[in-house]
Amino acid sequence: MRGSAFLQAGDSPTLDIECLLQFVLQMRKEQIYTHFQHTLTRRQREQLQALLARRQRDEPIAYLVGAKEFYGRSFHVDRRVLIPRPETEQLIVAAKKHLPAGTRLHLLDIGTGSGCLAITLALEFKHSQVTAWEIDPDALAIAQSNARRLNCNNVTFVQRDMFAPLPQTATHFDGIVANPPYILPAEKASLPATVLNYEPHTALFTDQHGLLYYQRLAAIAPDLLRDGGLLCLELNPSTAAATEALFLASAFRTIAKEHDWQGLSRTLTLANTKT
Repeated sequence: MRGSAFLQAGDSPTLDIECLLQFVLQMRKEQIYTHFQHTLTRRQREQLQALLARRQRDEPIAYLVGAKEFYGRSFHVDRRVLIPRPETEQLIVAAKKHLPAGTRLHLLDIGTGSGCLAITLALEFKHSQVTAWEIDPDALAIAQSNARRLNCNNVTFVQRDMFAPLPQTATHFDGIVANPPYILPAEKASLPATVLNYEPHTALFTDQHGLLYYQRLAAIAPDLLRDGGLLCLELNPSTAAATEALFLASAFRTIAKEHDWQGLSRTLTLANTKT
């Protein structure tokens, strides 16, 4: 109870305490309640107090415990990568819905970060090969570590800048997924401190119009995808219509649009029509 009071400025202090106790005691949630009279050791109390102090300064729980669940799997995260979001799971849903199951596919994740998308695709499409691009070597190290932890052997990580010229012998992929930086500078003030003060800004923010990374994807994806290959994108709801128009003016046609739990435009699936 004192921990909940300590976290009174937080959004969900009881849930925070539960998560931190699970981490410190290495117990599942149900064990916490069945061991209600459990007495913490001095080391455990000190560890919990240190974590509570960091949480009071708005540090995200995922960074405190070093893990976040994505599509039913636990991924290691720290301040070098974005924390995976539930809405990003919609990209996996879209890929599974529109790509043929049980066939050998070659898929690409552009800007892999923690590797949650690339690794999940590789594990869901077991007979396929996934390539993951990431410009930041620190993020790439985390993604590679996550692949090893999850025994994922059919994903290849490549340090690559999406704005660099494409190789002359570019692979023709069956599908591409991307969750690029899409938050507008004008939206920065509306972000919670847990995001603004801790998560990497290079993975969050785009240009003032919100289309910089999508423009680059529209330019390179036709040459990376086979004819009819799919492009699955996460969107900023405030620029969703402009983003779709950008791709429709290029070599794509819309396959599907999905909304998140708030009813906001969140994912866009397109097919490459370049011949």
